Amino acid sequence: PPGYPVNLPNICPNCETKNRIVDKNSFTSISRHYTGVQKINQIFADTTLSFLRKNVDGDPKLVLFSDSRQAAAKLSAGIELDHYRDLLRQGICNVVQQKDESIPFLKLLIEKNGNVNQLELEDRNSILTLRETNPIFRTRVDLITDPWTKVKSFEEYGFNNHTSLIEIDIPIKKSLLEIGTCPSGPKSKIIDSGEWMNIYDWNEFAPKDHLTNPQERINNRIDNELKKEQLVTLFAHAKRSIESLGLGYITTKNQHEDSLFQQFVDTAIRILGENWKISGYSNIYRSPGWPNHLRKYVRKVFSDQSGSDKLNELEEFMLDNNVIESSDNKVLVRDNLKIIPSSQLERFYLCHRCKTIHLNKSNNACSNCIGGLIEEPIVNLTQHFKENYYLHLSHNQEFSRLHCEELTGQTDKEESRRRQRQFQGIFLEGENKLVEKIDILSVTTTMEAGVDIGSLSAVMMGNIPPKRFNYQQRVGRAGRRGHSL
Repeated sequence: PPGYPVNLPNICPNCETKNRIVDKNSFTSISRHYTGVQKINQIFADTTLSFLRKNVDGDPKLVLFSDSRQAAAKLSAGIELDHYRDLLRQGICNVVQQKDESIPFLKLLIEKNGNVNQLELEDRNSILTLRETNPIFRTRVDLITDPWTKVKSFEEYGFNNHTSLIEIDIPIKKSLLEIGTCPSGPKSKIIDSGEWMNIYDWNEFAPKDHLTNPQERINNRIDNELKKEQLVTLFAHAKRSIESLGLGYITTKNQHEDSLFQQFVDTAIRILGENWKISGYSNIYRSPGWPNHLRKYVRKVFSDQSGSDKLNELEEFMLDNNVIESSDNKVLVRDNLKIIPSSQLERFYLCHRCKTIHLNKSNNACSNCIGGLIEEPIVNLTQHFKENYYLHLSHNQEFSRLHCEELTGQTDKEESRRRQRQFQGIFLEGENKLVEKIDILSVTTTMEAGVDIGSLSAVMMGNIPPKRFNYQQRVGRAGRRGHSL
């Protein structure tokens, strides 16, 4: 249209993402392909720090060089956010795995009428270990072994084989606090004031008993952000979602009586999630209705005549079970969703066209490209993920923090001194070392010389230095004071 300041449309015809256009520099939904510098740097930084922590004595530090303040700030924020979401995925997988491992012990305790003394020594020790590390398991064991109540069946206790998303809140929050990471992620509006650190007991890694009203509001904001980020992480992207990685799939707590329609419900949940139509997430969609991709899927699976009826039935079922927010705003609400881990399944389904993994049969239609699905036994699943980076992170990576801060010529003088000091591991009375310790500094050319940032284990360059001199200065910052690398 006349006066439109950019050359490309601001609405994506596929996912319906809509961007606000202000001037010629505004970002459009359809744009040139970029190399993903931020993600590449995050992967390198994660891998380098993980290697150094395992192989270098002390507390390894890393400096990441860029050529501009804007690039340094973007890398600093992006690296920490990406690492936080990788941590969430790993933490969720840990909770689901622990639940999976605990179920046989709960059933064994019920079989022995709650009498721990009737258990084999090995089983008793395993239960004691799980009880120490898993608060939900501890509560359930105490319920079964209570001498004043009659032992019930597994189902009568309300136990089940799957993990509801509500169950993962407390363990995930505690795991993040134990490594000094804010449960809401690196959200500047919550973190910058530092007040969030005062609401927790750092010995118990839980909120304090008596919070002021402002602290209670911060705690609620952190909880809401954590819930939203859990869904963002579980669905992430068509190739990085929990189902695409073969870890499990998301379904409703209450199942539809028709198993074929339940497959449709589960696929609709996946499509909504992978399109980031999530309650609390920034609404950048042209329409609050069903995504166009879901409508394509319905036309593929059902006849044109019944497709509209099926969408109406889907809306009614999701509203009745509080899975979507409202008929006017079809975004996912998480509290009535649960995870079914792949370890409890007998088969999976592979799209013959785009190779997307499905753990739900999905009415034999791929949720990504609407192609047909090939059924395979679950034992073959690992063959499709031999070199998958994100699956490796979920199972093998150390659960550790990554705190990155920007340090450039535009950083306030007092703030710059504080960041340099905390990067070197020097803390004043009243500062929280667990939380405020800095692992990576994202810097510009001003840090090439003349600034003492202590002993460095390694240096990274986020781009090609402009001149040979810059390269020499940057590389020369590492390998000093006894560090041979």
